[in-house]
Amino acid sequence: MSDGFYTERMAAQGVNTIVPNEAEQNEIHRIIFEELCVNKIQAASAQYFQNVIGSLKTQGAQGVILGCTEICLIVNAQNSPLPVFDSTALHAQAAVNAALAQ
Repeated sequence: MSDGFYTERMAAQGVNTIVPNEAEQNEIHRIIFEELCVNKIQAASAQYFQNVIGSLKTQGAQGVILGCTEICLIVNAQNSPLPVFDSTALHAQAAVNAALAQ
């Protein structure tokens, strides 16, 4: 989140980004690697993500990028306070579109 992968590309398109603070990023990484990567799905962790997304919304965010393949296990369009952009699904759809266009 803080390495600029998305923020730099979004800025190049004129889109401002808001990222979770350092403590939130640390907890998000912990949840991903200690829980989701080992198929440990916990309601408290899903709620944590929803709270962080809610905080981003109050800061002016209009959508949220799910930039890790595991996040969609606990965050989706139905439980997120903001519209979600699931990078895994978007990449898969782009690959299908490219394949079908050839």
